[in-house]
Amino acid sequence: MRIFLLTLILVIVTAFSASAQPVVYVGSNNNNTVSVIDVPTNQIVDTFIIFEGSVSDVAVSPDQSMVFFGGFSDFINVVDTSNNDIIATVDGCLVNGLDITPDVTRLFIVSSNTDTLKVLRL
Repeated sequence: MRIFLLTLILVIVTAFSASAQPVVYVGSNNNNTVSVIDVPTNQIVDTFIIFEGSVSDVAVSPDQSMVFFGGFSDFINVVDTSNNDIIATVDGCLVNGLDITPDVTRLFIVSSNTDTLKVLRL
C-alpha cells in the first residue's frame, strides 16, 4: 500500500481581476504546483508550476497584488495575482516562514536549516 502525504498551504486573496472574486492559492507537496481556486464556485481556475519541491510557506503583500511562495528548493517565487505569472525569483534558503512588511519594502525569511532570519529589501 502506498501512502501519499499532501501538504496544503492555503492563502485567501482577492485577485485584482475584472471580476475581483476571492481566490485561494493551494500549494501541493506532490506535484510542484499551485492551484488557484475561485471561492464562490469552488472551481480550479488556474494551475501553475511554482518550483521543484514542496511549498512550505506563503506570504501575501498587503495590497494583495503579490504572493510569495517559499519552499525546500532554495528560492522564493513571487507571483502577480492579477495574472498568476511568476514575476520574480529570489535566491534564498530552505524556507520555513515568510512575512512581508506593510509597506512592502522588506521580506522576512525564516530558515531552520541555517537557523537564521534573513531580511530581504524589496
